Amino acid sequence: MLRMKSVVLYLLFCIVFFSCNKEKHSVKTSPNSLQQENSIGLPPAEEPVIITKAYCFFNETSVANEPGKKDILELRLEISENIVEGYYNWLPTYKDQRKGSIQGILNDTIITGKYIFVQEGLTDTAKVKIILREKEAVISSPIKQLGIDAVIIRTDCR
Repeated sequence: MLRMKSVVLYLLFCIVFFSCNKEKHSVKTSPNSLQQENSIGLPPAEEPVIITKAYCFFNETSVANEPGKKDILELRLEISENIVEGYYNWLPTYKDQRKGSIQGILNDTIITGKYIFVQEGLTDTAKVKIILREKEAVISSPIKQLGIDAVIIRTDCR
């Protein structure tokens, strides 16, 4: 009886061992076969890399006669090819802040797009033009009463 159990266990072990060690078949391709595949219209194996560049701008203005109090303007732009996304925030010490996003198109050194922002609890949209210079960005909007226009100094992105 003991010998029978040993034989059964041995057979069971062999079945499990050999079933786990089956040779896996894989198709290997040579460089020539890859060239043939690509010549018949298959997409390349690697996706193209789109480089995104980030540009940051920052102004800090001290409030007169109040040490430690500052008004801040910050602009961050991320550019992929000619598509621009980012944010533009006006953070004054005593007024309602304006925070929002920018979406646009870059043509040479000029971005045209829209600024979607929240101020005093209301959401608004304005057309903007941003001129990128070596040391600054010049932001302007046709709606002057919004107070969007500014010149912001370029800085390292954090």
